[in-house]
Amino acid sequence: AYANIALLSPQDSTLITGGVSNESGLFVIPCEQKPVLARISYVGYKTIYRHCNNTELGTIRMQPETQTLKGVTVKGERPMYQTKGNSIITNVAGTVLERLHSTNELLLQVPGVIASPDGSLSVFGRGTPIYYINNRKVQNIQEISHLSPKDILYIELVRNPGVQYDAEVKTVIKIITSTKEEGWTLQVKADEEVNDVLSSDESINLGLKQGGLNASAHLEYNDFHRHYSQPQIKEFVVDGDTYRYDHTDNHSREHQKIPSYSANVDYEFNERHIAGISYDGYHNTWISPGDALHIYCKNDQEFQRTHILSDYHNNMDYAHVNTFYNAEWTQQLRTALNLDYAGNSSDYRQLTDETTGTTTISTLNKSKSRFHVYAGRLTFDYTLDKQTSLSWGAEYNRVTGNGTANCDNAVVPPSDYHQWENKTAAYLEAKATFGDWTLNGGIRYEDVVCDYSDRLAPDANIHRHYRYLFPSMEISHKYKGWSNALSFTSRTSRPSFRQLSNYTYYNSEFAYQHGNPSLQPTTLYIAEWSTAYKFINASLSFTYKDNLIAPDWYTEDEHSRILVSSFSNFNHASLLSTNVSLQHNFRWWRPSIRIAVQHLFFDYEYMNEPYSYGKTEFYLVVNQYFDLPHSWLANIYYYYNSGGTHNNI
Repeated sequence: AYANIALLSPQDSTLITGGVSNESGLFVIPCEQKPVLARISYVGYKTIYRHCNNTELGTIRMQPETQTLKGVTVKGERPMYQTKGNSIITNVAGTVLERLHSTNELLLQVPGVIASPDGSLSVFGRGTPIYYINNRKVQNIQEISHLSPKDILYIELVRNPGVQYDAEVKTVIKIITSTKEEGWTLQVKADEEVNDVLSSDESINLGLKQGGLNASAHLEYNDFHRHYSQPQIKEFVVDGDTYRYDHTDNHSREHQKIPSYSANVDYEFNERHIAGISYDGYHNTWISPGDALHIYCKNDQEFQRTHILSDYHNNMDYAHVNTFYNAEWTQQLRTALNLDYAGNSSDYRQLTDETTGTTTISTLNKSKSRFHVYAGRLTFDYTLDKQTSLSWGAEYNRVTGNGTANCDNAVVPPSDYHQWENKTAAYLEAKATFGDWTLNGGIRYEDVVCDYSDRLAPDANIHRHYRYLFPSMEISHKYKGWSNALSFTSRTSRPSFRQLSNYTYYNSEFAYQHGNPSLQPTTLYIAEWSTAYKFINASLSFTYKDNLIAPDWYTEDEHSRILVSSFSNFNHASLLSTNVSLQHNFRWWRPSIRIAVQHLFFDYEYMNEPYSYGKTEFYLVVNQYFDLPHSWLANIYYYYNSGGTHNNI
């Protein structure tokens, strides 16, 4: 993107004409003279010379370069953030970000990405993203941590994904890596992190780049600890009496030991054809003992105090294989084929001791499950001319699984289930440029068949068949460094099997969890305006959630004091959000500030009275890099989140 192209006379290298590539790296420079010598340059990259006797130069790949002159390192500095339609680009190569030590730390520099207390990342107002690395979907999130920032060209955050993505995807993070240099590479890394307790993560990466061959292997061991408390107060009225279940003294300890591994080989036959295969997996031993004191009151009078000890243990295994083939058949036609298999198994047990006075009740929950995912995706990109292009594709996903669940408490029946899901999807998208304006739009069709059967409880069987069309469109404009984009998409959020199942999960003698077989999918309509000028990037979006799926609480009957948590469909909810990002470089000081505000519009009932769950939430990130002498880099990162309402929570 934004490389400089100069067309020179082959005889004496005098300048004939020139230009700059666009944000996609494409350029068209009118020139009647032939042949010419094309010089392609970008600060921080090796200059390339190409003889051109016709009208096409083909694909040009640039390699990073750092030149040392008499002990002085000369580097180019790219703008850290750029806008591309309704996406925001975070440049890594050629910026201070390539010197960070981990990709997770790097992702926190992307405007809109925030960290949860457990370390997981989400996009403010959009939820958990899906990831792509070089246009290949990431199935195992740990694959992200295997990357090194110095190997990444840029990161693209797609806040309002189009029809080429699954209809349940709300946001996408695309990571594009640079071409590796020839030879062997070795990276050994150790991370130690202290919150209340110490966690450690050690890894080793080995890579080889030889001609068209690119191979790598990765081993990692993550020893994760966390202490946390989760206070809850539940209050409801039964037969005119107010019950209060006070769970304010809830403490848990979490310990996960996760050895993981991966290996991949790909081969670039030429600049137009590349194929590869990769394998990754992990084993997770997850132990989480809990200690809680529950106080139960009726009309402000305590009637029971229960001490609960729990011992959670889960062994999880995961394996994933991907093979891909990307081809550029002509200057106009490109294809990408991806085939995936993933397998996941879980062996879970939880022993709960509830002590009331001198009486202890022990409850043992056990479950085992095994799931298989088979996925295939084939996409086509066709350039009709310099202003018009088409994209289309199809994908198929099949999920099969089976499992058992048992509880020695007579209240909760056992389960022996089998479930499967088939999803077929196709999409078509067109893009056209008219001077400074770009218009693209498309439509996606999804056909999803879901089945759940329980051998021990046939009345719990579920069959669902969804057929939907999802349109999307975007119009963007660029003028003298100022860019604007207006986009609209429709998405969906389908209920999970657990949400649909009528199986009852035992929490305590006064609290159960139950599914809702009548749940219907939520449909989302999202409109967003994005704008950027120089060092300012901003967006404003509105989301309408029709048939909202949200948590619900009720008693088993009008006289029961057992509280059941479940899910229900609510009429609708709306979300209005805005994001503003500012970043500028002042020689050795590179400050940035990001502010986001969102407000939920959701009215329902509380205690049988109308109630508004709307609350304004905002977050603030102030980030400063100091490029110090002798290659030292200092960073101050400040993050504040005001908290807010998630539906009716």
